[in-house]
Amino acid sequence: MITSAALLFSGGLLVPAAHAAAEPPGASATSEEVRADAPTTAAQWAVRNAGLEDFATLQRRVSRPEPMTWVLTGDSITQGVLHSHGLNRFTDYVHDYVRTAGAHGRPRANDTIINTGVSSATSGNLMSYFDSWVLGHRAQVVIMSVGMNDGRTRPALTPIEQYRANLRSAVAKVREQGGIPVLQTQNYTAKPDFNTNLDEYFAVVREVALETGTILVDVARMWKEANGGQQINSALMGDPIHPNERGHLMWAQFLLGNLGLLDASSALAQASPQALTVDKLRWADPGVLKQDETRAPADARLGLNLNRTMSGDGSGVETHQVPWLAEAEEATFVARVKLGASATEEVLLSAVNPDGSKKVELKVLSNGQLRVNGNLGQRDAYYTVGGGLRDGNWHTVSVTLTHSAIRSYVDGSPLRALTLDESAALAPDLLGAREVTVGARKDSAAPGGALFLRGEVAYAAVYDRQLRAEEHQMLPGNGVTPLQGDLRPLVANDAPSSWLFLGGRATQGVPEAGAPVFTRGYVELLDEVLRWDYDRSSLVRRMKFVVNRGRAGSSSADLLAEYRSLDESQRPAVLMAAPEVLDRGTLTESSVEDFRSNLASLVERARGDGAVVVLVTPPQTGHQVAPYAQAMRELAASEGVHLIDAAQWMAQMKHEYPTLDSLWWNDGVLNHAGHLMLAQYLAEQMGIRPASSQLYALESLYFDKSDPAPTRPEGEEPDATPAPGATPAPGGSATPSGPQEPRAEGTGQAVPTAAASPSSAPGDQAPSASQDRGLARTGSSILLVMAAGGLLAAGGLLLLRRCRR
Repeated sequence: MITSAALLFSGGLLVPAAHAAAEPPGASATSEEVRADAPTTAAQWAVRNAGLEDFATLQRRVSRPEPMTWVLTGDSITQGVLHSHGLNRFTDYVHDYVRTAGAHGRPRANDTIINTGVSSATSGNLMSYFDSWVLGHRAQVVIMSVGMNDGRTRPALTPIEQYRANLRSAVAKVREQGGIPVLQTQNYTAKPDFNTNLDEYFAVVREVALETGTILVDVARMWKEANGGQQINSALMGDPIHPNERGHLMWAQFLLGNLGLLDASSALAQASPQALTVDKLRWADPGVLKQDETRAPADARLGLNLNRTMSGDGSGVETHQVPWLAEAEEATFVARVKLGASATEEVLLSAVNPDGSKKVELKVLSNGQLRVNGNLGQRDAYYTVGGGLRDGNWHTVSVTLTHSAIRSYVDGSPLRALTLDESAALAPDLLGAREVTVGARKDSAAPGGALFLRGEVAYAAVYDRQLRAEEHQMLPGNGVTPLQGDLRPLVANDAPSSWLFLGGRATQGVPEAGAPVFTRGYVELLDEVLRWDYDRSSLVRRMKFVVNRGRAGSSSADLLAEYRSLDESQRPAVLMAAPEVLDRGTLTESSVEDFRSNLASLVERARGDGAVVVLVTPPQTGHQVAPYAQAMRELAASEGVHLIDAAQWMAQMKHEYPTLDSLWWNDGVLNHAGHLMLAQYLAEQMGIRPASSQLYALESLYFDKSDPAPTRPEGEEPDATPAPGATPAPGGSATPSGPQEPRAEGTGQAVPTAAASPSSAPGDQAPSASQDRGLARTGSSILLVMAAGGLLAAGGLLLLRRCRR
């Protein structure tokens, strides 16, 4: 007999392998019978799950080598953006754990885990898009979590009996395709009224699970039991509705435990939601590679090529008389700037009527947000539209004003759009604005200037018309490359699509070699950019589903075979192919010729399926990488394929920062910091770099910017190795003929093997990457600590209290 005591372990809920007699999945019962027979604690639900036929089937499937696909679908909690602060969502933990720790200690590296959660979704949306969210991926396991948007308010968005019917239909459709359905209740909110309403919908989830013999992960009960019986636990919340990074960790532990997959000794099980600690690294600024020599647009009515630094004291400020502006019923103001931190708000550009108080100005707040401030002659009105402008990078800010709207953009990406009554509009003719100042507010109240700008300004421009969205995107500094021109319409459209990433260990993205278990890989970081940061203006625009099929140790032949294995419904709109030619220092390729041939076949096949193909040179450095990166450049040029040259970018960064290996890699494996910087670089090259994103907020968590990494002294050259763009000598002398001695190309240090432990190294051996990393770190760390009360042992659940150091 299984008891609650058998389910206890540190860090989560362990479901035992033994289980009771299974009820057939098709079994049904009346609502009264269901309610009378329902488990009442999280532990009882775990015992009940372990006795199901689906549970036994899942254990059999994960014990076999055949690859499986797992889909996790639902609403914004499953999508997991924003409130997890760029750290792992529960879906990311499932991805990382299944593929590297695996069920019962057997990693399932060839499995695919897909997050198709969509913010704002209801169970009705799930059913409307069931083909693209679920069935099209042909999953063996489908984990569903909806209800928060269906039932938390009154009147409910989805009547409760319709919600019940939707859940029953979803379970049936998954089973018809041969998959295992899993239902989840969800967390409680910070609002008691919402929680009272949600309890009714959570009860329906439990009833449907019992009626249909479906595994239920009762997150709501766990949430309450782990908090001493209280529904509200602010320490686990990112806002009143959504779990934060701590809540997602606890959710993942509970989910995998209920599926019988979580090993109590695993790193995930031992991770504590009470303390997430990251050692801060020294800051290697990618901005050193960026130069800005953009000029004002030639078609602007007023174009100012400023190319200056403004110091916040009024120096460099320019004022121009523009009488024509006072007649303009619409206008667009543009400024290209590079701003750092500031404790005060500052004005980028202002347009005023010098005879009175009427004005409009573009401000940047101390937090980097863009604000449009106006005065129609009576009082100030302001509209904060978004953006993240104080990150030390160049940004093009453009704002169109009409008699009915404010349309704002940063780097061609739309911010919050506003529709106004004409009585509140800020069009120049309504203001009589005929004087423009760049870098300050100048009006009748401050004729000498105020709120002076501190930062660099490349240019400013004023149009006496509104710009179309595509014109905002084409402003100087936003230069849309052919790649960006192909990708942006695929992001900003109303059709669900898949974006497939193929590659090696870095693409797989699982934290290892000492990287914190709660950090995301570059693909999962880009998932949030694609599906939220860049364009989240409609439900459908959040349906750009990222499919990560990166496999540690994959060769170009493996990438080609992976693509060929796709069913028609799995074929992507975009293929990002990022092969790695080294895996922990060992070459994965037999020759450059075979490498190029395999990639050419991959490009041909994907293009034939209608995909936009993007080749990414290996995100690695070193002489062994160079000929393969060059082969990709030549292939891209000859076939007209889009190319992002990650290898060259990393080589340039390494040239600037000699200690980069110890900052972005752990023992030759890209670490959390390297993944973050690679994701930023790829987002910029893809033209989807958002003005405000966790992709940039994470910098303050991972790095100590007050302690910059040392740069290479002026005039000093690095060790002689082939440049990333160097063409191999005739005869392929730069091409390795076969597997080489394992070396970590990112570090230049030998990779330890079982026969040579670090303790046996000779006294004059160079320090290992992990030792060198200690020299690069500052020793400081950031600690995310739960509120008093924390998590308590309750109902068969015990959460770990110790803090990992």
